[in-house]
Amino acid sequence: MVHIPGPRLGREGRLAARFRECSAVVYGHTHMPQAERVGGVWVLNPGSPTERRRATARSLLLLDVAGKKIAPRLVTLT
Repeated sequence: MVHIPGPRLGREGRLAARFRECSAVVYGHTHMPQAERVGGVWVLNPGSPTERRRATARSLLLLDVAGKKIAPRLVTLT
């Protein structure tokens, strides 16, 4: 888990490479929701349930974890 993921350009690949031994990397700071699989690593950002900033909506991220399997689900709040 990191707060500031670095520059937008190449972010997903950079995070997946940095945390390639992990099943997922969760980052924040941008308030932009994301649930994307890059290689074998989930790159996840819950967005924000309170301050949407540049995102189109407020959001949060739910993770269903069963053993080593992760199933992320982005939830848009109204």
